[in-house]
Amino acid sequence: MAGAAPDRRRRPGEQANVTREQIFDAAEAFVREHGFEQLSVRQLSARLEVTPAALYWHIDGKQQLLGGVLDRAFSQVERPDPSTGNWLERLLAFSASNRDVLLRYAGVSAVMMTVPPSEITLAYSYFMYELLVEGGFTEDDAVSLFIALSTFSIGHLMMVDTAHLTRGRGGSTFTPNASQLRPFLADRPEFAPFLRRMVDFDDAKSRAQYLAGVELLIRGAATSSGVRLPL
Repeated sequence: MAGAAPDRRRRPGEQANVTREQIFDAAEAFVREHGFEQLSVRQLSARLEVTPAALYWHIDGKQQLLGGVLDRAFSQVERPDPSTGNWLERLLAFSASNRDVLLRYAGVSAVMMTVPPSEITLAYSYFMYELLVEGGFTEDDAVSLFIALSTFSIGHLMMVDTAHLTRGRGGSTFTPNASQLRPFLADRPEFAPFLRRMVDFDDAKSRAQYLAGVELLIRGAATSSGVRLPL
């Protein structure tokens, strides 16, 4: 048809007029907008106006896409240097930044559990370990506390991811907190103090509870290991 726009999509086997950087820029933008769950090679190729085969010149498949976006997320987490405070202050700031950054990428918790570690994720993990050793934990105790903190962090991200996913699908908000407990505890006044300390799902309250939990784990481990915490 006269005047029709030329087909910009490349055919299978043709080298793509798209760079690896452009692919991961588009993948990150897509995840920030729609979440990890929706990301696919086909969706991304349509966004870039090339065939899926064009992307395979640069990537092995969806797993590599997921890993690349996850690396970009971890690269944004703040790693405070010694000039910003003592080791505990820096670890708490790191934990806060970790939560704030990763929750910009819906579905991140599932990806963290399935994508193999990279140099970037290992460096991210080692930063936390180094802070614990700097604080006076033995290497073994630092590893144990690192595992506990990582498990707590991933569990928290999973709860928030699930809450957002359920809410986005039109369902009732998932939360193991007050809104779901009230019907069961209405006639159980002995649970009232517990219920008052729970919160309905709210990002600000959830963040505060997360950071309080991180500090509680550190303080408990420090007491057990005989580590003196900064004032």
